[in-house]
Amino acid sequence: MEKILISACLLGDNTRYDGGNNRSPYIERLMEHYELVPFCPEVEGGLSVPRMPAERRGNYVRTETGKDVTRAYLRGAEKAIQICSYFGIKTAILKENSPACGVHQIHSGRFDGKKIPGQGVTAEFLAKKGIRLLSEDEIPGFLEVLDRQQAKAESARQTKQEEIKASPKPEKETPKRDFKSKRPAKFGRKDGGKPFKKGGFKDRKASPRRQGKPHQFKDDKK
Repeated sequence: MEKILISACLLGDNTRYDGGNNRSPYIERLMEHYELVPFCPEVEGGLSVPRMPAERRGNYVRTETGKDVTRAYLRGAEKAIQICSYFGIKTAILKENSPACGVHQIHSGRFDGKKIPGQGVTAEFLAKKGIRLLSEDEIPGFLEVLDRQQAKAESARQTKQEEIKASPKPEKETPKRDFKSKRPAKFGRKDGGKPFKKGGFKDRKASPRRQGKPHQFKDDKK
């Protein structure tokens, strides 16, 4: 089963900065088709739960108090790449707006509640490695495309089976026997030797017992 990297909070793990989660209602359907590999860049980078909220601004990630936590986010992004490389993962579903996982937009970095176009640190690293990125908002459309593909494949399979059932079955040809080559030699040997002449046994000298005479042993002849 194909593996997909997914933000751990979307699976229900309490890895948010406030100790909560963002469990998606589509997890069960995803698990029917894929093996989900949970990953939280902040936790893997060494940050605690709960923790001070942080936002990305440019190449740096800082908390509201001004603490620079960029190195922890870089460590988490590097581990995400290692996991995708190890498991051969080609798709990642990440939490939108996160300074680590934002796919299409992130917070402005000024802690003013505004969002701007951009990517989180981990999302940016994965995109550069060719990993397909999806946000949690894109899961329904992703599943819809998957359902259409499976329905199309199932329809094609059923059509193929119906064609096979409707096609006439080829008649079995009865092999013709070669009587000349397989018939055994009459009055002769099967190994191809010369057959005995009919009545050839009569020319042979019959044994005394066949002639009705008692058998004579060598001592009797003396």
